Amino acid sequence: MSFVDVRGDRFHYIETGEGEAVLLLHPSPLDHTVWFNQVPAFSSDYRVIALDQRCFGLSEKTTTPFDISIYGEDTALFLEALGIDRAHVIGTSLGGIAAQFFAIAHPARVGRMVLVSTTSSLVGVDIAAKRLKGFAEDGLAGYHARAVRSLFSEAYASSAHGEYLISLLAKRVKYLELDSMVTFYNALAALDITPAAVRGIGAPTLVVAGTEDFTFNLSRRVAETIPGARFIPAEGCGRLVPVEAPRMFNDLVLSFLSTE
Repeated sequence: MSFVDVRGDRFHYIETGEGEAVLLLHPSPLDHTVWFNQVPAFSSDYRVIALDQRCFGLSEKTTTPFDISIYGEDTALFLEALGIDRAHVIGTSLGGIAAQFFAIAHPARVGRMVLVSTTSSLVGVDIAAKRLKGFAEDGLAGYHARAVRSLFSEAYASSAHGEYLISLLAKRVKYLELDSMVTFYNALAALDITPAAVRGIGAPTLVVAGTEDFTFNLSRRVAETIPGARFIPAEGCGRLVPVEAPRMFNDLVLSFLSTE
């Protein structure tokens, strides 16, 4: 396990491979382990780093209120702490939000960007409120299991492989803390990156979204807003395209990263 301090907060990450840096940013409520299909596939050609973002995994459990844009600055300072000036960034859901904030604030530090099942605004979307209500009614562990299942398409979640994987991912709840999750979802509820800011993203961008998840149209809107972005629907997938369709996703991303 590797840790680094970022402005006094402790962040956990894993790292393997050599070459250009590729930073993997996970969705909520999971952590770096969700990239188990990508780390070995990408590390043959790249220096792959999978970060546990603030409030998740083994990283800092923040309980004081913060603005959701902190995830972009965390990304910048984390890479700086590792001595990385520039990286390709791949982010799913929350990870995609962090990637957008990073690309907007630090354009020269982003190589290529892959956004998966994400959004730039949650105005009018009640997912954060649902999470907070779920915590209040079922407790952290009880609601976490349902939240993890909701990240997958019904077909995948109902399969033997899907049920087994979901049970494993749900066990990562032991690394979460209720107070920090409440703080996180309160911050997430206010997410609203302006279209003008998103249009200012200059990094070559690939947007992938599962057709069976509510983020599909939100992701397409992000792709339509970022100049020159390419949008790829992942047919039949839920939010976690890298898990449900790893071969398709890995081939797509590796081809995109190697494009001159």
